[in-house]
Amino acid sequence: MQTPHYLAKAQGTPKGGLVLLHEAFGLTPHIRAQADKFAALGYTTLAPDMLVPSAPLSERDDNAWQSNGIFSWLPQNKAGLDLGRDLIVSTRPEQVLAIVAESVASVKNLGLPIALPIATIGYCWGGSVSFVASKQVPGLACAVCYYGGRIAEIAAQPPAPAIPVLVHTAKLDRYIPYDEAMQALRTHTPGVEVYGYNADHGFNRDDGPTYDAAVAGLALERTLAFFSKHLK
Repeated sequence: MQTPHYLAKAQGTPKGGLVLLHEAFGLTPHIRAQADKFAALGYTTLAPDMLVPSAPLSERDDNAWQSNGIFSWLPQNKAGLDLGRDLIVSTRPEQVLAIVAESVASVKNLGLPIALPIATIGYCWGGSVSFVASKQVPGLACAVCYYGGRIAEIAAQPPAPAIPVLVHTAKLDRYIPYDEAMQALRTHTPGVEVYGYNADHGFNRDDGPTYDAAVAGLALERTLAFFSKHLK
């Protein structure tokens, strides 16, 4: 696989594979910790760096990026968010979907001789990408989307998802109008499993100010039940 990525392998025989899609900040310590968490739960997890098409590793300014010498990511503040948004806008959708498809193939082959069933799971920007992937990326068994920024727009665009999809939304979301998102999901994708929580955007990010441990725990419980049902 050519795209830089973080890989966390499940111990023993994995239950399935996950392609974990990051927020606007890239492969942050939190995202890598999420991959480790799912690996510990039995899912081999690969998190690709989706910012590479618009920000190659060789061009990342040390003043704008954080790094541990292996991975680089944007600071999780307003400056980082603004730069992340600019990079997302300058990245063509087909480039992102190609990264997802490449990641799906890579994880699937890690289970050879029996290919692993694969799901995508994404947060914020990654949540939107996960929803689009459910419509356009072959080889997926299911998809999970946490508070995707363009969820209403994506739901309204044909075709319908080709696989089971689970969406977690936040009723107090500062960035995504909750009622608009729910209306679009109910109208255009009635087969999608949707949960709304009395929480703010980013409720799953345990290094952020809007983290809600109880809500994150409930969403994880529902996510794992969804994987148990659809990753066969």
